[in-house]
Amino acid sequence: MRCSIRAARELEPHRDLLLVLGEMAELGPESGPAHRELGEYIGRSGCGCVLFSGGHAEKVREGLSASGWKGAFHAVHSVQSALNLLREEHPGGGTVLFKGSRCCGMDVYYKAFCKELES
Repeated sequence: MRCSIRAARELEPHRDLLLVLGEMAELGPESGPAHRELGEYIGRSGCGCVLFSGGHAEKVREGLSASGWKGAFHAVHSVQSALNLLREEHPGGGTVLFKGSRCCGMDVYYKAFCKELES
């Protein structure tokens, strides 16, 4: 997850970065602390907005808060709510990274986002 965020930032260093993330379900018992650490990392990444789908949203939020991050965080529970927030939070474009465990269905979020761009 960190490598993907870093790569997205490096590819487009001068554009807004918005993260659409799903839970890292494969981590098992380390999942809670790892999501908090992810939040701390995101807080230092220069990202302006995070949409997070999954049960560890509060852990990510805790990490963001601990890092002093001032961006926007939204726990999302559906593709439609994510699309609505993407429109609100990212109206001027920028870089959007979709990433999460396969079971989180980030591919569905991505496909809906692409369809939205086409219309």
